[in-house]
This record gives sequence, C-alpha cells and structure tokens, in this order.
Amino acid sequence: MRTVSFSQPQVQQTMSRDFVCFTTSTEGDPSAGESIRHRPKDPAGPCLRGNGQQNVQTLFLTPAGEIFHAASGYLAPEDLLAELRFAQELFAKLQATPPNQRAGVVTASHRERLEQLQFTADQIDAKGPNLGMGMNLQLVLPNSNNINSFLQGATQAGQGATNPMADPFAPFVRGQILTDQKFCMDQPLLSASKFERDPTPLVGTGKSFFMSNSGGSGGR
Repeated sequence: MRTVSFSQPQVQQTMSRDFVCFTTSTEGDPSAGESIRHRPKDPAGPCLRGNGQQNVQTLFLTPAGEIFHAASGYLAPEDLLAELRFAQELFAKLQATPPNQRAGVVTASHRERLEQLQFTADQIDAKGPNLGMGMNLQLVLPNSNNINSFLQGATQAGQGATNPMADPFAPFVRGQILTDQKFCMDQPLLSASKFERDPTPLVGTGKSFFMSNSGGSGGR
C-alpha cells in the first residue's frame, strides 16, 4: 500500500484534507501474520484486496478513539478511496446522532452496505469466529501461468459485481469484506486501545503468511 495506494494523488489529497492519519507497528504482536522482507525500492507485486489482513488493518476512528469502520489487508487505490468515502459518510451520520444512538447507526450502516454488496441475510447474521475468512477457503486458483490476468477485475468482483462468485478470487475478496463489516457491526465504536490489546476479533487467532512476487527481487 505504501508504494501503490498511498502514493496515488487523489488518495493523498483525501487523507490529508479530511483525516488525521497515524500508524502503529504490529511487529512483535502475537496476532500478526508473517511476510517476506523486502527493500524499500523493490517494485510492488500484484495483490488482491485483503492480502496480508493480519499485518495491515486500516481503522477509522472518531476523535474520541472509537472504531467505526475497518478494512483489513491490502487496498488498491480505488478500494481505499471507496473506504474513505464510506467512512466520511458514516462519520457525518454519527455527528448528527445523539450519543445513545450512535452504536446503532454504525451497526445499521454496515449492514446496509453488506446488503448493497449482495451478501445474504444468512451470511450477515451468521455467528462464530472468522466467518468471512471461512469464505476465503472456497478459493480455487485457475489454471494459468499469468497471475496478473486473474487480478484484473478482482475489485469489481469483491465490491458488488452482478455475479461476484464467477470470479475465482471473489470468495477471498468478499470474505474479507464480510469479516471487516461484521467486526464493526458486532463491536460498534470499540475503543482503539482495547483493539490494540486484543485485535483477534478482527484478524482472527490463526497464523497467516503473505508473499507477493513482483518478478524482481522483492516480495510483499
């Protein structure tokens, strides 16, 4: 995301104009996944939305430090812009809502978004840990030597294509979207400090490994 999404001018303008940005390191966190080290100047490799979900989480907080939206893993520039716009709209709703009703607004907004993305009521209402990650296990890689060709259209498949499951990567992408939205529905306005102490409701308790080969010497 550093070399692709965050370097996109429209993303930079939106983030610097409408958000106060900060980062924290997951190094040493027992819930974080593993990834291959790379040099800062290595070219970025191809990524699906949601890759590296245990290493990178984009969280949107109120000024009081309450999480009202989350998106895990890699986000392409267009994905990140979509999440920024949704966060802006939701925060505007929160500002106009009485304090005792704000949590309900967060839950309802994320549910409405999942419905717009054609998730079923059974998927949205299912209980249990890492439900969205369970959708990831349905991923079947197509038989081809060109991984880049498969990444084309992955964003559309994840965000709301007419027939999202026709794309072989759609279960992974949509599974991560479902996990993120349900986390916000189930724990609306969770404090960022509490999340840092225990991020497992979002990232799970399993271990993951992530690598993306650019064709050069580096990985992501």
